[in-house]
Amino acid sequence: EAEGSPTTRMTINPAGNVTFTGDLIMADGKGINFAAMTSPADAAGMTSEVLDDFEIGTWTPAWAFDTSGSVGYSTQTGRYTKVGRLVTCIFDLQVNSTSSPVGDALLSGLPFTTENISARAGMSIGYTTGFGSVPTLGYVNQNATTVALMVNSTTYLTGAAFSGNERMLASFMYYATT
Repeated sequence: EAEGSPTTRMTINPAGNVTFTGDLIMADGKGINFAAMTSPADAAGMTSEVLDDFEIGTWTPAWAFDTSGSVGYSTQTGRYTKVGRLVTCIFDLQVNSTSSPVGDALLSGLPFTTENISARAGMSIGYTTGFGSVPTLGYVNQNATTVALMVNSTTYLTGAAFSGNERMLASFMYYATT
């Protein structure tokens, strides 16, 4: 830019809408404050009106077994979106080998530690194939980075269901600790 020739970086139109030519960057610990909102009334349990975090990223889903063993992968892909403390995850996990998996199977590697509350989020399983016992539901564990998988309402998915050709595509949401 030549000295003396102004460049518009922000405009405010007559309706009060603001347009920036660059990013709006918040200082650490700051966010967008919705406290001036008066209608509709805030819910009785409201704890914050500041949106202070947003990110999109990848994570590495994996199977963990609470006794021993492991599995190998041909596909191990996860994506997440975090808005405030609400985290939405999707993943595609395909097993191509096993090494004596024993015990309950847990989906591990969540991108953020889950909140320590008893009201836990469930998992929506979109597709599975190859499991000896088919997982039908999952729930996010408290204060952890794992999801428990179940084949029915009382039986957990275990290492015995893995033979080296399993695949799962699923999604879930949870509240992170921060």
